[in-house]
Amino acid sequence: MQKGTDDMTLPRISIGALGGTIGMTAGPDGTVTPQLDGDDLVAGVPELAALAQLRTHTVTTKPSPSITLADLGSALEWAHAEVEGGAQGIVLTHGTDTLEETAFILDLVWGRPQPIVLTGAMRSGSRFSSDGPANLASAVVAAASPDARDAGVLVCMNEEVHLARLVTKADSQALESFQSPGAGPLGYVREGVFRRQWHAQRTAIDAVEGSGSAPEDTWRDRPMVNIPIIEAGLADDGALFRALIDHGVGAVVINGSGVGHTSASAAEQVRNAVDHGAAIVVASRTHQSGTARKIYGYAGSESDLMSAGAILAGRLSARKARLALRVLQDVGLSIEEMRDVFERHWGGQA
Repeated sequence: MQKGTDDMTLPRISIGALGGTIGMTAGPDGTVTPQLDGDDLVAGVPELAALAQLRTHTVTTKPSPSITLADLGSALEWAHAEVEGGAQGIVLTHGTDTLEETAFILDLVWGRPQPIVLTGAMRSGSRFSSDGPANLASAVVAAASPDARDAGVLVCMNEEVHLARLVTKADSQALESFQSPGAGPLGYVREGVFRRQWHAQRTAIDAVEGSGSAPEDTWRDRPMVNIPIIEAGLADDGALFRALIDHGVGAVVINGSGVGHTSASAAEQVRNAVDHGAAIVVASRTHQSGTARKIYGYAGSESDLMSAGAILAGRLSARKARLALRVLQDVGLSIEEMRDVFERHWGGQA
Protein backbone atom coordinates (compact mmCIF):
# COMPACT_ATOMS: atom_id res chain seq x y z
CA MET A 1 0.00 0.00 0.00
CA GLN A 2 1.13 3.53 -0.65
CA LYS A 3 -0.25 6.84 0.56
CA GLY A 4 -0.08 9.68 -1.90
CA THR A 5 -0.39 12.42 0.70
CA ASP A 6 -0.97 12.97 4.39
CA ASP A 7 -3.36 15.90 3.78
CA MET A 8 -6.44 14.66 5.62
CA THR A 9 -8.59 17.39 4.07
CA LEU A 10 -8.40 15.61 0.72
CA PRO A 11 -10.78 12.79 -0.24
CA ARG A 12 -9.54 9.23 0.16
CA ILE A 13 -9.39 7.28 -3.10
CA SER A 14 -8.17 3.69 -3.50
CA ILE A 15 -6.48 2.68 -6.76
CA GLY A 16 -6.39 -0.96 -7.85
CA ALA A 17 -4.27 -2.07 -10.80
CA LEU A 18 -5.43 -4.81 -13.17
CA GLY A 19 -2.74 -4.59 -15.84
CA GLY A 20 -3.34 -3.41 -19.40
CA THR A 21 -1.55 -0.93 -21.66
CA ILE A 22 -1.45 1.70 -18.92
CA GLY A 23 0.93 -0.60 -17.03
CA MET A 24 3.03 -1.74 -20.01
CA THR A 25 6.56 -0.81 -21.02
CA ALA A 26 8.54 -1.53 -24.18
CA GLY A 27 11.07 -4.31 -24.61
CA PRO A 28 14.12 -4.41 -26.92
CA ASP A 29 11.94 -5.12 -29.98
CA GLY A 30 9.65 -2.15 -29.27
CA THR A 31 6.57 -4.18 -28.36
CA VAL A 32 5.01 -3.53 -24.96
CA THR A 33 4.17 -6.00 -22.19
CA PRO A 34 2.73 -5.63 -18.66
CA GLN A 35 5.38 -4.51 -16.18
CA LEU A 36 4.06 -1.81 -13.83
CA ASP A 37 2.11 -2.36 -10.62
CA GLY A 38 -0.17 0.03 -8.75
CA ASP A 39 2.64 1.76 -6.87
CA ASP A 40 4.54 2.31 -10.13
CA LEU A 41 1.50 3.90 -11.78
CA VAL A 42 0.89 6.30 -8.90
CA ALA A 43 4.59 7.17 -8.62
CA GLY A 44 4.55 8.11 -12.31
CA VAL A 45 1.90 10.78 -11.74
CA PRO A 46 3.11 12.92 -8.81
CA GLU A 47 0.26 15.39 -9.43
CA LEU A 48 -2.12 12.83 -7.88
CA ALA A 49 -0.85 13.77 -4.41
CA ALA A 50 -2.67 17.09 -4.70
CA LEU A 51 -5.96 15.41 -5.62
CA ALA A 52 -6.53 12.77 -2.95
CA GLN A 53 -5.21 10.61 -0.16
CA LEU A 54 -4.25 7.52 -2.11
CA ARG A 55 -3.99 3.83 -1.33
CA THR A 56 -2.80 1.45 -4.01
CA HIS A 57 -3.16 -2.26 -4.60
CA THR A 58 -2.17 -4.57 -7.43
CA VAL A 59 -4.74 -7.22 -8.34
CA THR A 60 -2.97 -8.47 -11.47
CA THR A 61 -0.69 -7.24 -14.28
CA LYS A 62 -2.36 -9.17 -17.12
CA PRO A 63 -3.32 -7.89 -20.55
CA SER A 64 -7.08 -7.45 -20.46
CA PRO A 65 -8.08 -10.31 -22.83
CA SER A 66 -6.70 -12.70 -20.17
CA ILE A 67 -8.66 -11.22 -17.24
CA THR A 68 -10.86 -13.82 -15.51
CA LEU A 69 -13.85 -13.56 -13.22
CA ALA A 70 -11.57 -14.69 -10.41
CA ASP A 71 -9.45 -11.57 -11.00
CA LEU A 72 -12.57 -9.42 -10.93
CA GLY A 73 -13.77 -11.18 -7.80
CA SER A 74 -10.48 -10.28 -6.11
CA ALA A 75 -10.83 -6.66 -7.24
CA LEU A 76 -14.43 -6.56 -6.02
CA GLU A 77 -13.54 -8.02 -2.63
CA TRP A 78 -10.73 -5.47 -2.25
CA ALA A 79 -13.03 -2.60 -3.30
CA HIS A 80 -15.63 -3.58 -0.69
CA ALA A 81 -12.93 -3.62 2.01
CA GLU A 82 -11.59 -0.23 0.94
CA VAL A 83 -15.04 1.36 1.05
CA GLU A 84 -15.68 -0.20 4.45
CA GLY A 85 -12.41 1.38 5.56
CA GLY A 86 -13.45 4.85 4.46
CA ALA A 87 -12.58 5.18 0.78
CA GLN A 88 -14.86 7.67 -0.98
CA GLY A 89 -14.25 6.14 -4.37
CA ILE A 90 -12.40 3.34 -6.18
CA VAL A 91 -10.29 3.60 -9.32
CA LEU A 92 -9.36 0.48 -11.28
CA THR A 93 -6.75 0.59 -14.04
CA HIS A 94 -7.44 -1.93 -16.78
CA GLY A 95 -6.59 -2.81 -20.37
CA THR A 96 -8.89 -1.19 -22.90
CA ASP A 97 -9.63 -4.32 -24.98
CA THR A 98 -12.13 -5.70 -22.45
CA LEU A 99 -12.52 -2.66 -20.21
CA GLU A 100 -16.17 -2.12 -21.14
CA GLU A 101 -16.97 -5.73 -20.22
CA THR A 102 -15.30 -5.54 -16.82
CA ALA A 103 -17.05 -2.23 -16.13
CA PHE A 104 -20.43 -3.69 -17.04
CA ILE A 105 -20.21 -6.91 -15.04
CA LEU A 106 -18.98 -4.99 -11.98
CA ASP A 107 -21.86 -2.56 -12.45
CA LEU A 108 -24.31 -5.46 -12.21
CA VAL A 109 -23.10 -6.40 -8.74
CA TRP A 110 -21.82 -3.15 -7.20
CA GLY A 111 -24.63 -1.76 -5.07
CA ARG A 112 -22.73 0.78 -3.01
CA PRO A 113 -23.06 4.56 -3.45
CA GLN A 114 -19.29 5.04 -3.75
CA PRO A 115 -18.29 4.92 -7.42
CA ILE A 116 -15.91 2.54 -9.11
CA VAL A 117 -14.16 4.31 -12.00
CA LEU A 118 -12.26 2.27 -14.58
CA THR A 119 -9.54 3.83 -16.69
CA GLY A 120 -6.65 2.77 -18.87
CA ALA A 121 -4.52 3.96 -21.76
CA MET A 122 -4.60 3.73 -25.53
CA ARG A 123 -0.87 4.49 -25.65
CA SER A 124 1.69 2.94 -23.32
CA GLY A 125 4.10 5.02 -21.28
CA SER A 126 6.83 4.08 -23.75
CA ARG A 127 5.14 6.03 -26.53
CA PHE A 128 5.25 9.74 -27.15
CA SER A 129 2.23 11.56 -25.65
CA SER A 130 0.98 8.60 -23.59
CA ASP A 131 -2.54 9.21 -22.31
CA GLY A 132 -2.27 7.00 -19.21
CA PRO A 133 -1.19 9.64 -16.65
CA ALA A 134 -3.92 12.11 -17.67
CA ASN A 135 -6.55 9.36 -17.67
CA LEU A 136 -5.51 8.21 -14.20
CA ALA A 137 -5.68 11.75 -12.84
CA SER A 138 -9.12 12.31 -14.41
CA ALA A 139 -10.37 9.03 -12.97
CA VAL A 140 -9.25 10.06 -9.46
CA VAL A 141 -11.07 13.39 -9.88
CA ALA A 142 -14.25 11.62 -10.99
CA ALA A 143 -14.09 9.02 -8.21
CA ALA A 144 -13.71 11.76 -5.59
CA SER A 145 -16.59 13.87 -6.89
CA PRO A 146 -19.93 13.90 -5.01
CA ASP A 147 -21.59 13.94 -8.44
CA ALA A 148 -20.31 10.42 -9.08
CA ARG A 149 -22.07 8.93 -6.06
CA ASP A 150 -24.88 6.48 -6.82
CA ALA A 151 -23.85 6.33 -10.48
CA GLY A 152 -22.51 2.79 -10.15
CA VAL A 153 -19.48 1.85 -12.21
CA LEU A 154 -18.05 4.42 -14.60
CA VAL A 155 -15.42 4.55 -17.33
CA CYS A 156 -13.14 7.59 -17.54
CA MET A 157 -11.06 8.00 -20.68
CA ASN A 158 -9.90 11.08 -22.59
CA GLU A 159 -11.51 13.41 -20.00
CA GLU A 160 -14.93 11.84 -20.62
CA VAL A 161 -16.90 9.84 -18.05
CA HIS A 162 -19.30 7.16 -19.30
CA LEU A 163 -21.85 4.82 -17.73
CA ALA A 164 -20.69 1.20 -17.80
CA ARG A 165 -23.89 -0.07 -19.39
CA LEU A 166 -23.65 2.35 -22.33
CA VAL A 167 -19.96 2.66 -23.12
CA THR A 168 -18.11 0.78 -25.83
CA LYS A 169 -14.66 0.85 -27.38
CA ALA A 170 -15.51 2.19 -30.83
CA ASP A 171 -12.00 2.57 -32.28
CA SER A 172 -9.09 0.18 -31.92
CA GLN A 173 -6.39 2.86 -31.60
CA ALA A 174 -7.69 6.42 -31.26
CA LEU A 175 -7.46 8.35 -27.98
CA GLU A 176 -11.20 9.06 -28.20
CA SER A 177 -11.99 5.35 -28.57
CA PHE A 178 -14.56 5.12 -25.77
CA GLN A 179 -18.02 6.32 -26.68
CA SER A 180 -21.63 5.88 -25.57
CA PRO A 181 -23.59 5.64 -28.83
CA GLY A 182 -26.97 7.32 -28.73
CA ALA A 183 -26.37 8.87 -25.31
CA GLY A 184 -22.95 10.50 -25.05
CA PRO A 185 -20.81 10.83 -21.92
CA LEU A 186 -22.34 11.12 -18.47
CA GLY A 187 -19.98 14.05 -17.94
CA TYR A 188 -16.52 15.47 -18.41
CA VAL A 189 -13.44 16.22 -16.32
CA ARG A 190 -12.52 19.84 -16.92
CA GLU A 191 -10.02 21.95 -14.98
CA GLY A 192 -9.77 19.31 -12.27
CA VAL A 193 -13.53 19.02 -11.75
CA PHE A 194 -16.00 16.31 -12.79
CA ARG A 195 -18.90 18.08 -14.49
CA ARG A 196 -21.92 15.79 -14.76
CA GLN A 197 -24.26 16.48 -17.68
CA TRP A 198 -27.24 14.34 -16.74
CA HIS A 199 -28.37 11.93 -14.05
CA ALA A 200 -29.04 8.20 -14.08
CA GLN A 201 -29.85 5.67 -11.40
CA ARG A 202 -27.25 3.11 -10.42
CA THR A 203 -27.82 -0.22 -12.14
CA ALA A 204 -26.85 -3.01 -9.72
CA ILE A 205 -29.60 -5.49 -10.47
CA ASP A 206 -32.00 -6.46 -7.73
CA ALA A 207 -31.76 -10.17 -8.55
CA VAL A 208 -28.09 -10.13 -7.54
CA GLU A 209 -28.55 -7.92 -4.49
CA GLY A 210 -31.30 -10.17 -3.17
CA SER A 211 -29.46 -13.43 -3.79
CA GLY A 212 -27.68 -13.42 -0.43
CA SER A 213 -24.39 -14.60 -1.97
CA ALA A 214 -21.31 -12.67 -3.02
CA PRO A 215 -20.51 -12.98 -6.75
CA GLU A 216 -16.81 -13.34 -6.02
CA ASP A 217 -17.52 -16.67 -4.32
CA THR A 218 -18.89 -18.10 -7.58
CA TRP A 219 -16.27 -16.37 -9.69
CA ARG A 220 -13.42 -18.08 -7.84
CA ASP A 221 -14.89 -21.50 -8.58
CA ARG A 222 -15.97 -20.67 -12.15
CA PRO A 223 -13.55 -18.02 -13.40
CA MET A 224 -14.41 -18.27 -17.10
CA VAL A 225 -17.60 -17.29 -18.96
CA ASN A 226 -18.47 -20.25 -21.16
CA ILE A 227 -21.36 -18.64 -23.03
CA PRO A 228 -20.66 -18.38 -26.77
CA ILE A 229 -21.72 -15.52 -29.02
CA ILE A 230 -22.93 -16.53 -32.48
CA GLU A 231 -23.06 -13.96 -35.27
CA ALA A 232 -26.23 -14.10 -37.36
CA GLY A 233 -24.86 -13.46 -40.84
CA LEU A 234 -25.94 -13.72 -44.44
CA ALA A 235 -26.83 -17.24 -45.62
CA ASP A 236 -26.61 -18.74 -42.14
CA ASP A 237 -28.16 -22.21 -42.01
CA GLY A 238 -28.01 -22.46 -38.20
CA ALA A 239 -25.63 -25.44 -38.29
CA LEU A 240 -23.07 -23.88 -35.94
CA PHE A 241 -25.77 -22.93 -33.47
CA ARG A 242 -27.21 -26.45 -33.62
CA ALA A 243 -23.76 -27.97 -33.07
CA LEU A 244 -23.31 -25.95 -29.88
CA ILE A 245 -26.67 -27.03 -28.51
CA ASP A 246 -26.05 -30.66 -29.49
CA HIS A 247 -22.73 -30.45 -27.66
CA GLY A 248 -24.58 -29.56 -24.46
CA VAL A 249 -24.14 -25.77 -24.35
CA GLY A 250 -26.99 -24.47 -22.22
CA ALA A 251 -26.82 -20.75 -23.00
CA VAL A 252 -26.01 -18.84 -26.20
CA VAL A 253 -26.09 -15.18 -27.21
CA ILE A 254 -26.96 -14.45 -30.82
CA ASN A 255 -25.56 -11.25 -32.31
CA GLY A 256 -28.52 -10.66 -34.58
CA SER A 257 -28.85 -8.42 -37.60
CA GLY A 258 -31.08 -5.34 -37.62
CA VAL A 259 -33.36 -5.14 -34.60
CA GLY A 260 -32.59 -8.73 -33.60
CA HIS A 261 -32.99 -11.05 -36.58
CA THR A 262 -31.70 -14.42 -37.79
CA SER A 263 -32.33 -16.55 -40.85
CA ALA A 264 -35.43 -18.76 -40.85
CA SER A 265 -33.16 -21.81 -40.53
CA ALA A 266 -31.39 -20.40 -37.47
CA ALA A 267 -34.74 -19.42 -35.93
CA GLU A 268 -35.87 -23.03 -36.16
CA GLN A 269 -32.78 -24.07 -34.21
CA VAL A 270 -33.48 -21.39 -31.59
CA ARG A 271 -36.99 -22.75 -31.05
CA ASN A 272 -35.63 -26.28 -30.66
CA ALA A 273 -32.94 -25.13 -28.21
CA VAL A 274 -35.44 -23.27 -26.01
CA ASP A 275 -37.73 -26.30 -26.03
CA HIS A 276 -34.83 -28.28 -24.60
CA GLY A 277 -34.20 -25.78 -21.79
CA ALA A 278 -31.43 -23.60 -23.22
CA ALA A 279 -31.29 -19.87 -22.44
CA ILE A 280 -31.02 -17.94 -25.71
CA VAL A 281 -30.50 -14.17 -25.80
CA VAL A 282 -30.76 -12.22 -29.05
CA ALA A 283 -28.95 -8.87 -29.34
CA SER A 284 -28.49 -6.45 -32.21
CA ARG A 285 -25.10 -6.17 -33.88
CA THR A 286 -25.77 -2.50 -34.66
CA HIS A 287 -24.31 0.16 -32.37
CA GLN A 288 -27.48 2.04 -31.43
CA SER A 289 -31.13 1.45 -30.45
CA GLY A 290 -30.85 -2.30 -29.87
CA THR A 291 -33.55 -4.89 -30.39
CA ALA A 292 -37.20 -4.25 -31.18
CA ARG A 293 -40.20 -6.43 -30.34
CA LYS A 294 -43.07 -6.13 -32.81
CA ILE A 295 -41.90 -4.48 -36.02
CA TYR A 296 -41.38 -7.58 -38.16
CA GLY A 297 -43.31 -10.84 -38.22
CA TYR A 298 -41.43 -13.16 -40.59
CA ALA A 299 -39.59 -16.34 -39.58
CA GLY A 300 -36.38 -15.23 -37.88
CA SER A 301 -37.70 -11.77 -37.02
CA GLU A 302 -37.51 -10.34 -33.51
CA SER A 303 -41.18 -11.12 -32.78
CA ASP A 304 -40.77 -14.67 -34.12
CA LEU A 305 -37.68 -15.29 -31.98
CA MET A 306 -39.46 -13.86 -28.95
CA SER A 307 -42.43 -16.17 -29.55
CA ALA A 308 -39.92 -19.05 -29.78
CA GLY A 309 -38.81 -18.25 -26.24
CA ALA A 310 -35.66 -16.23 -26.90
CA ILE A 311 -34.81 -13.31 -24.59
CA LEU A 312 -34.28 -9.96 -26.29
CA ALA A 313 -31.19 -8.06 -25.14
CA GLY A 314 -32.71 -4.63 -25.62
CA ARG A 315 -30.01 -1.95 -25.51
CA LEU A 316 -27.23 -4.35 -24.46
CA SER A 317 -24.57 -5.41 -26.93
CA ALA A 318 -24.03 -9.14 -27.37
CA ARG A 319 -20.84 -9.08 -25.29
CA LYS A 320 -22.60 -7.33 -22.40
CA ALA A 321 -25.67 -9.56 -22.71
CA ARG A 322 -23.31 -12.55 -22.38
CA LEU A 323 -22.06 -11.26 -19.03
CA ALA A 324 -25.54 -10.37 -17.79
CA LEU A 325 -26.70 -13.88 -18.66
CA ARG A 326 -23.81 -15.39 -16.68
CA VAL A 327 -24.57 -13.27 -13.59
CA LEU A 328 -28.26 -14.18 -13.73
CA GLN A 329 -27.35 -17.85 -14.05
CA ASP A 330 -25.12 -17.52 -11.00
CA VAL A 331 -28.05 -16.41 -8.82
CA GLY A 332 -30.22 -19.26 -10.09
CA LEU A 333 -32.89 -17.43 -12.06
CA SER A 334 -35.23 -19.26 -14.38
CA ILE A 335 -35.40 -18.27 -18.05
CA GLU A 336 -38.64 -16.38 -17.43
CA GLU A 337 -37.06 -14.54 -14.51
CA MET A 338 -34.07 -13.69 -16.70
CA ARG A 339 -36.43 -12.37 -19.36
CA ASP A 340 -38.04 -10.10 -16.77
CA VAL A 341 -34.65 -8.71 -15.67
CA PHE A 342 -33.62 -7.96 -19.26
CA GLU A 343 -36.97 -6.29 -19.89
CA ARG A 344 -36.89 -4.12 -16.79
CA HIS A 345 -33.24 -3.11 -16.82
CA TRP A 346 -32.33 -2.89 -20.50
CA GLY A 347 -35.64 -2.31 -22.20
CA GLY A 348 -36.15 -5.44 -24.24
CA GLN A 349 -36.83 -3.06 -27.09
CA ALA A 350 -35.49 0.11 -28.72
